[in-house]
Amino acid sequence: MLRYSIALILLCTAASTPATAAAISLPDQSWQLQMDLGEFNPGRDYLRPDRRSRQLMFRSRDARVDLLVELKPAMAGLQAKDYRDRRREQVETNSPSQVAGKAKSRDEGDVAHLEYVLEGSFKGVPYRQHHFHIFLRSASTRIEVHVAVRDFDESDLAWLDDFRASIEIVTADNTDRSR
Repeated sequence: MLRYSIALILLCTAASTPATAAAISLPDQSWQLQMDLGEFNPGRDYLRPDRRSRQLMFRSRDARVDLLVELKPAMAGLQAKDYRDRRREQVETNSPSQVAGKAKSRDEGDVAHLEYVLEGSFKGVPYRQHHFHIFLRSASTRIEVHVAVRDFDESDLAWLDDFRASIEIVTADNTDRSR
């Protein structure tokens, strides 16, 4: 019996209509990552042959915004904040000259957040890109939701806060919810 389809479950009225909600998981798992996609449309969905890792990319109607969701095997004993701290170290080590200011971290229960800005130039064109990561852990899987916004404006905070608030892990019986 299939608990969850390998395919991304999108709840929308027509293929051309932007998705509003998504339930994402790995095969044979008893949980789903649920989120309100709003203006995001599905892009690439890559499930590794071992069926233990998955990467989903979404595109927004706003060309400045990208969304990436990664599900990977978790290491025993590590929590969401541990994965956040590893990502922070990776960003600060690999892009020290591009990180504008200090990366911000915070925890909300079992959910860890990371926020930072990268500045630089690509082919002579300057850029400023705001990055938001949300880290969760469910069963044997670590989950990273990454939103990148070019030319970030304070008005972007409203939709971003709504999006972040919509992310939750739901078990098969819908009784255990983690944010």
